[in-house]
Amino acid sequence: MRVGIIGAPGRMSQRLVTVCNEDADMTVSMALARPGSAAMGRKLGELPGFPDLDILVSETISENLDVIIDFSSPAATAKHVLECARLKIPVVIGTTGLTEAEEALIDEAGESIAVLTASNTSLGVNLLEGLVEQLAKSLGVDYDIEIVESHHKWKKDAPSGTALFLAKAAARGLEQDLSACIQNGREGRETQRKVGEIGVHALRMGDVVGEHRVYFSALGERLEIGHIATSRDTFARGAARAAKFLVGKAPGRYSMKDVLAI
Repeated sequence: MRVGIIGAPGRMSQRLVTVCNEDADMTVSMALARPGSAAMGRKLGELPGFPDLDILVSETISENLDVIIDFSSPAATAKHVLECARLKIPVVIGTTGLTEAEEALIDEAGESIAVLTASNTSLGVNLLEGLVEQLAKSLGVDYDIEIVESHHKWKKDAPSGTALFLAKAAARGLEQDLSACIQNGREGRETQRKVGEIGVHALRMGDVVGEHRVYFSALGERLEIGHIATSRDTFARGAARAAKFLVGKAPGRYSMKDVLAI
């Protein structure tokens, strides 16, 4: 399986290239960087932390690929997915912070190719999402729901895509529209909690890979569930599994639930 990786020479790209290169069923055949990147035109093997691969970093998507994995930026992803649609190459998108307009472009691409989008490609997080929805449904608004996410200090978007992914699951369980009940942080003198509110809080510090905790609290007890990623490899392995799943699939939008058959 010929795989293209978009996002070189980033930290996530580094782990994607390494994990896919170690997979007997995959061959890394393309690495894409943003225009002006210092990595442009260099071999992957020359970049710090990358395996010794004789592949030149490019700014254009090559045609002879079976699947592409994109962990870049929202604006770049929107451009890449349309190019993938033109070339008929399925794509796994792990980029977070996408706007409604960018999501619409992904929908457009999904009419001609298979597109899988995931706020988090960790298998554990996607199983956690189902648990959050079920707990919210079973416990109802008598239990206060709070979500706390922690990431490294270089992360640009907040709250994280995964935190919103989990918040949407909780809102579904409560049969509510997340936009009507989400509370991003709290500040001020009049911040008393409202019934059915879903609080979401973002921490940015050090080199934290990713931590998400969901609290269900009532008078007299509190239930806590969560996920801790200790290595980016967990996201890379999930993305590689998603890429394998996507090859040969009919055009449309897919998710990690499809990969996990849940």
